[in-house]
Amino acid sequence: MTGAIHEFMATPNFPKSKRKSSLFSSILCAVPLIGLSRGLTTYAHAAITNQNSAPPEEKHVLVIHSYNPELSWTQSQKAGIDEGFQAVAQDITVYHEFFDAKRYPNLHHQEAFLDYVSNKYEDTPLSVMMVGDDPGLDMILATREVYFPTLPIVFMGINNVEESLLNQPLLTGIFENHSTVETVIASAYQTGSYSVVVISDSSSTSQNNINSIKSSLIDH
Repeated sequence: MTGAIHEFMATPNFPKSKRKSSLFSSILCAVPLIGLSRGLTTYAHAAITNQNSAPPEEKHVLVIHSYNPELSWTQSQKAGIDEGFQAVAQDITVYHEFFDAKRYPNLHHQEAFLDYVSNKYEDTPLSVMMVGDDPGLDMILATREVYFPTLPIVFMGINNVEESLLNQPLLTGIFENHSTVETVIASAYQTGSYSVVVISDSSSTSQNNINSIKSSLIDH
């Protein structure tokens, strides 16, 4: 995965006396994910309990993580999901698979990954699928009719909000709305800078954020 440095010209409305030349670096910290992921298990558990045909001992949840298991973000998601299901039910088995899209952003392994998951869980009566972050959800929805046409899906950590998601059957979850653009503008204001340097990687999440910043600054 490659990285990139983007410089944006910002013209916030503050007095000339506060303007200065500086190189501003900002670290955007995500809120703790464990509690958020635990909360999402309520959606998944509701989907399971609505499936009256499956006896309790046959309830299984498949979690597709977009990124690798060593990533702290992924670890927090996994811990929250496991803790959440342990709190609400003891008769649910949770399986975790990792798409690894951040280390391999070209996604050439997508078909192989889907075939692997499909074959692995072919004889497992899955009740619901949980998907974390944009790359995984994009992959699942694009191939849903082939691999998981009737499986309810609960998503989390989605940055790229598309209206089409609201019309998908058997799909629910939460969007992750970081105030990226507002943070850039506030950074320029607080430091009196004419420009802000944003360092990103080549992941789809980073590219979506960069595009949002570009379009918003143009609009302003």
